[in-house]
Amino acid sequence: TVRIKVNHSLPLDIGKDSSICSGAAMTIAATAGFDSYRWSTTSASSAISVSQPGGYFLSAVSPNGCVSRDTILITMLDTPRNFILPKYQFCKNELNNISADGHYEHYLWSTGETMPHIIAEHAGIYTLTVQEANGCTGSENTVVSIGACYTGIAYPNAFTPNGDGKNEKYKPVVGLPLVYYQFAIYNRWGEVVFTTKDVEEDWD
Repeated sequence: TVRIKVNHSLPLDIGKDSSICSGAAMTIAATAGFDSYRWSTTSASSAISVSQPGGYFLSAVSPNGCVSRDTILITMLDTPRNFILPKYQFCKNELNNISADGHYEHYLWSTGETMPHIIAEHAGIYTLTVQEANGCTGSENTVVSIGACYTGIAYPNAFTPNGDGKNEKYKPVVGLPLVYYQFAIYNRWGEVVFTTKDVEEDWD
C-alpha cells in the first residue's frame, strides 16, 4: 500500500492591478504565511517597492512545499507639469495676477491660498502645488519681479531699416492702458503712407 498525501497551496494575493504617478513609488506586499518568496525583480522579500510600469510576478513557497503564484499590472499616470510660467514681470501699482494654466482638482500656493490664481503682492518666489482628479500632484515655482515701468507714450526720433535686425521698424512705445488707438504715417505732402489700429503693428 502506498499512501499519497495531497498538500494544497496557500492563497497568495499581491493586490489588484493598480496605477502610480510618474516619479512616485508604491509597495507591493504578499500575504503572510509563506517560507520563501521570489519576485520577477529577483527580490526574495515579502514586499517590494516599484516605480516603473509593467507586470510584476511573485512565486511563493508555503511550509508544506507547495508553490503559489500571483501577478499584478502597474500602469503609469502623468504627473502635472508646466502649469505655471517660470517668470512674471509686473510694473509698480499694477494688478500682479499669477495663475495656473489648465484645470485641476486642488490648488495650494506657498501663500496658503487655494484658488487657481492669486495676487502676488511682493516680488519673490511663489510655489504652486496642484492635484489632478487621478490623485497625482505636481509642484512648480515662479519668480515674480516688480519694478518701475514706463507709463506714457513715446515716439522714437529715428529708425534704421537697413536689414541688420536692429530698429528695423517704427511704432510708438505705449506704456499705459488704451481705450482707442490709431497710428498713421504721412509723407511730406500730407498723404497717408501707413495706418493701423493694432498697437502691436509697426511700419517698415
